[in-house]
Amino acid sequence: MLRRYFLFFIAANSLLFQAINAYAGAEQPTRLILLDTLVLNHNNSLQPSGLSVCQNRLIMISDNRDFSIYVLHPSNRKSPLSLIRKITISPPSLPSSLPWKNTLQTKLGMMFSPKTYDWEAITCDREGNIYLASETFFNIAKIDESGNAQWLMHNLYERGAKEGFFSVYNGGIEGLAWFGLDTLYIAAERNKRGIIKAQIRAGKWEVTQTDLIPDSRFAGYPERAQDLAGLWQEGDYIFTLERNNFLVCRRRLIDMIVETCWSYSHIENAPKFRYKDSQFGIAEGIARQGDKLYIVVDNNEKAHVSSNTDTQAMLLIYKLPEDWLPSIPRAGDNQ
Repeated sequence: MLRRYFLFFIAANSLLFQAINAYAGAEQPTRLILLDTLVLNHNNSLQPSGLSVCQNRLIMISDNRDFSIYVLHPSNRKSPLSLIRKITISPPSLPSSLPWKNTLQTKLGMMFSPKTYDWEAITCDREGNIYLASETFFNIAKIDESGNAQWLMHNLYERGAKEGFFSVYNGGIEGLAWFGLDTLYIAAERNKRGIIKAQIRAGKWEVTQTDLIPDSRFAGYPERAQDLAGLWQEGDYIFTLERNNFLVCRRRLIDMIVETCWSYSHIENAPKFRYKDSQFGIAEGIARQGDKLYIVVDNNEKAHVSSNTDTQAMLLIYKLPEDWLPSIPRAGDNQ
């Protein structure tokens, strides 16, 4: 009997040793390098939810401010943000095929919350028109330079739900990116997560492609739903902000297959930056400008772990990774 327990002990330790070695040798994402942080001081409740670059300006939307679009000033600590555009818009109808429980929750939420549209993402085209994603209405609004708006996609919920997206309340649209002359990429947040491609056809916006995004191989938080919180498009690639795993990942536009990821877990979870509400990741928007990568966080007005009074949201400024885009072989280089 003693010999049997001894052999079991040896076998168990051998398996444990192999598991530790396998974990240590597994591919781990490269860490992003933090350059600076910007506290987003604001007189009113500010809950950042989307980030982009429009006409060389870093712009931001808040899911708690229905009629305001902001421009950020990373080099100005005293006045880090200002109003760039006021929005004039009326609510559209809720999707007719939305489950009645979700419809009821949405209507109750609008009755008892100061926000109506729940803007979750922002992007712009080459002419400077701004596009906002409303999680409440599963629709995209186009904002012109005068602030006037029109709703573009009234069947987005139906097409997304057909692919298995939007299956949980408050788990709808979370990312938006403009591409080329007539294309929008739209992120479905979670359960299931994916990317929807929409294009203008005969003067109307239509969904032309959907891609399910499988769980990341870098997943380190099995208790959390793997999600998408923001999109950034560049070259032939799209970059996904995957907040519950603290990742930024580069994916091929043609098929959305992931090529590489970078981690910012060591920053968001550091005592200096961590907020008291840390059950899930809190990154909300991503944008690249020059040699800097910007990630904005929504702390839902929760304080830092080191303070009971500091409830301001932050813009985190990272060094752009050297391998942000794949290197292009030059003529004469060995292939």
